[in-house]
Amino acid sequence: MKFKVESQSPDKTGKMKRTYLSMVIFPTVSYTQDSRYIITKINNDLAPYLLDLKGNYTQAELEQLLSLKTIQAYRIYMFIKQGLFKDKPTTIKYRQLRLMLGLDLELNEDEAKRAGLPEGERIKVIKYPLFAEFKRRILDTAKEELLDTDMAFDYKINKKGRNADSITFYLVKTINVLPAAAPAALQTNPKAVQQNLFSSPTPAVATDKVTANAVRIMRDKYAFSEEQIQKYIRQLPPLVITKANNWFSTNKATLTFTSEAEWFAKHLDNKIAKNNG
Repeated sequence: MKFKVESQSPDKTGKMKRTYLSMVIFPTVSYTQDSRYIITKINNDLAPYLLDLKGNYTQAELEQLLSLKTIQAYRIYMFIKQGLFKDKPTTIKYRQLRLMLGLDLELNEDEAKRAGLPEGERIKVIKYPLFAEFKRRILDTAKEELLDTDMAFDYKINKKGRNADSITFYLVKTINVLPAAAPAALQTNPKAVQQNLFSSPTPAVATDKVTANAVRIMRDKYAFSEEQIQKYIRQLPPLVITKANNWFSTNKATLTFTSEAEWFAKHLDNKIAKNNG
């Protein structure tokens, strides 16, 4: 059984090149007839990959990585984590991101000729050539997968003319509220928990992730006032707010508005009116 590692790194000219590393997981395996056990030893070179990953990951982070469903979400997680220490949004060229995610393949001159690429072209598109499809299948899918991890993110598409040139990733800080002693009414009444969320700068009770995420969206992305946030949390299910934000993020290019915050507030007001109607 072999363990394969694929990565990308720039060569001397700055071009991204794929590198491959293959290692045997179990260099030795011993078994005695009639024994119920197999004795083996894991390759020492695999320790950084299978144990503490060079000390950069906690057990909680590893559990988050194992829960991801797509390799693209995993690679975006790693990319954002690498840029986390810059303490600012991280921008990457669209073409470089496609290479990093394995959606394009950079070929040498002979490989490009055999692949029938135009002269001078070295990039072979493997998957999702249209940006709209890339955005929906990769960016939005990864954003949803990473929503409940410590690498929850939003992104901005930077264009040159009408084409996507680069993508900026913004790390989104989730709200972690530690549980504390709370009145019995709050412990048994979810609505009271939501209403108590704003009773002090630091809430005294634990809030569920969906509610915390809805609050974060309204406060950090749309800069809603505390009064607005209280209003929408009390009158709309938090999941409705989150889904409304996801829909708006996906479709805002087709909408007409002067302010994202005003449009989103009006959208939520319409939902409240519809519920009360």
